[in-house]
Amino acid sequence: MKQRQIFLIVFAVVLAAVFSFMLRDTIREFIILPLAYIWWLLTLYYHTVPQLVLWAVMVFLVFMAALKSTFVLPAPRPLRWIKKKTVVSPVESLAVLLGKSKQGIYYKWMIAHRLGKLTREMLDQREGRPEQLGYTRLTGRDWEPSKEVTTYLEIGLNGSFADFPQPRWTRPQPTPLDLDPQNVIEYLESEMEINRNGNR
Repeated sequence: MKQRQIFLIVFAVVLAAVFSFMLRDTIREFIILPLAYIWWLLTLYYHTVPQLVLWAVMVFLVFMAALKSTFVLPAPRPLRWIKKKTVVSPVESLAVLLGKSKQGIYYKWMIAHRLGKLTREMLDQREGRPEQLGYTRLTGRDWEPSKEVTTYLEIGLNGSFADFPQPRWTRPQPTPLDLDPQNVIEYLESEMEINRNGNR
């Protein structure tokens, strides 16, 4: 393949040389002489124009180039529509989870987790103690929920849905997370109402 390419290049060069030799008078008359005349004419015009004018034109061109580079405006970026993320409130997020509670143990635990964190914040605020993080027990003045509510909130706050594996092909086993979240919400509302009225 390389030999064929070299052969074609050599053949093209030889052919061009032959044609150039055969047409040397034509090339001289129609190409070389007109170009030489144009070059001579430009040289004549160059020498007839005063040097001061040439320098003034040169300085003007340099000044315009510098001015353009200084005040050049950046090319406008194409407009792109940015889809804003919808901010979901905690109440709306909890409502979504409540709607998915029948889809599995994970969503039940997520509801318990949200309610557990809400309970801890409420108790911390009521007791005037700093916000607690990590593993914490839900304790406070006159905090006396039922055993089911206590277990539900403790699992949501300190446990995990992985503590209650559900085999895929068998009937789901009952867990403390099966408690109706409405019972927990009603108890928390009663606690907030009592605390708001200053009865405790």
